[in-house]
Amino acid sequence: MLLDFGTLTLTVARDGDVEPERISWKVDEEKMHGGADHAMAEDLLAALRGEREYPVTARESLEAGLTIMMIDRAMETKSVLDCSETWQAFDAALAGEMQPVRA
Repeated sequence: MLLDFGTLTLTVARDGDVEPERISWKVDEEKMHGGADHAMAEDLLAALRGEREYPVTARESLEAGLTIMMIDRAMETKSVLDCSETWQAFDAALAGEMQPVRA
């Protein structure tokens, strides 16, 4: 796996692959969360390389991701969101239960 921050390209090669998979993305400067996206990517890369532990747990990562997505949605819709249904579904999923979530 190779993550190139310069070109924002992730290259993944698995055993037996003739051609590696390349994933590229564009950056919307207005949605970079104050540089946190870049910092998280650097932390992830360092953890994958075995240079240091990832600074948060998987649960904390998921909670932060959901929070940011809800903040983004509130900003886009210029409204206050009721996130209780999302958190109930999240808690249920952690408990091994699945609940449908309205998009």
